[in-house]
Amino acid sequence: PLTVEQAAVLTKQPVAFDEFTEPMRKRLRAAAQEEDRDKYVVSSNHFRIVDGKPTANPRYLQVRTDFSQVRGRRVAEVAARLRRRIPKGKPVHFPVNGVLPGRRNNPPDTLKDGTPIRPLA
Repeated sequence: PLTVEQAAVLTKQPVAFDEFTEPMRKRLRAAAQEEDRDKYVVSSNHFRIVDGKPTANPRYLQVRTDFSQVRGRRVAEVAARLRRRIPKGKPVHFPVNGVLPGRRNNPPDTLKDGTPIRPLA
């Protein structure tokens, strides 16, 4: 996590700050303006630190399309509402059509220095 001061420094670097998605820019701007200086914020560009080093865990490196492609998610929700005749106030549930195995059945990976990466499951 980043401190409020670190978030403020990020927002003052226009070229680097513009590379963030709009939701992340909003989050960092809000954190930079936070009155309570003891709070923290997470950034998609700053990996989680484990044992003093950035993590190599791929879960933290994924692009969340539900945040990066908001329009597509909203269109899918509206289409599902129309097709299923779900009123506006009720939630839309999307069933899971398949459970795909991850790294569970794969051999463990290793870092360049030979350190093993534990399986996710």
